[in-house]
Amino acid sequence: MDEMPPLKHAVGLYFPTTTETNRWGVQINDCGYTSIQPNTPYPPGKHPDDYMFTWSQGRVLSDYQIVYITKGQGEFESKASGKLEVHAGDAFLLFPEIWHRYRPTPAIGWNEHWFGFSGPWADSLMKQFDPKQPVLRVGDDRELLKVFLEGIDAVRLRPVGCRNVAAAKVMEIIARLPSANQPSERRMAGLQGDETIDRACLRLMEQFDSRVDLAELASELGLSVSVFRRRFKEATGMTAADYHMQIRIRRIKKMLSMSKLTLQEIAERTGFENAFYLSRLFKRKTGLSPREFRQKSRSG
Repeated sequence: MDEMPPLKHAVGLYFPTTTETNRWGVQINDCGYTSIQPNTPYPPGKHPDDYMFTWSQGRVLSDYQIVYITKGQGEFESKASGKLEVHAGDAFLLFPEIWHRYRPTPAIGWNEHWFGFSGPWADSLMKQFDPKQPVLRVGDDRELLKVFLEGIDAVRLRPVGCRNVAAAKVMEIIARLPSANQPSERRMAGLQGDETIDRACLRLMEQFDSRVDLAELASELGLSVSVFRRRFKEATGMTAADYHMQIRIRRIKKMLSMSKLTLQEIAERTGFENAFYLSRLFKRKTGLSPREFRQKSRSG
């Protein structure tokens, strides 16, 4: 497996084909997430030759890809669909052997999360989607983003059977896409809430590895700080700071229970100053020290 350097808001993981993963019917080939800042090169960093592309040439893949855009905007083009606009809250699908290209609007950038996969079950599941209509308007879907992050975590932290766990997450993403693409179904299910606060929640979920400037986030959403605080608490029952801290503590718990990372390494990956500060905070929030939590989770 090849892994990009551990940068904030940038992870790309690529995997070899194995007999074990082939037996599952859905095989994870790559996954990751990237925050593309305005006026920066795209695609960023280095990728395996099979996945690298330029806007002028585009590319053709041998597998499927699902890409979820949670911030910003850009454009997508394929031989099957022609040119399409992409906005925050859109997911787009890439199909094997179909030429395509995509990029964020340079002056705006975007946040992207993706999975690449293949296999006979994948072929069957993806028949429900039309290559001529690859952009799905799924909206600011916290549950969908959560599944993406859980799948990426599964392979990033490398527990036993990680690629099979990630494959199950991809199947869940595929299962969610048709209903998420239907606003009427979302309203009937009671999922159509405060869309502005939904976007705020997505941003807080993505930025688990750093502190968030809430005044800056409120400005991004077009709200004053006081209005943002009030609406966020009305929608979620907690403050934005508490919501973000809850997300970060949850990620720390996952790293403690699923990996062999040292506490200092976990602190670095979750944006805390050092292991000592993280240990004090974790015990205050959970009642257990990180070592006690790790021992308890593994014995349990």
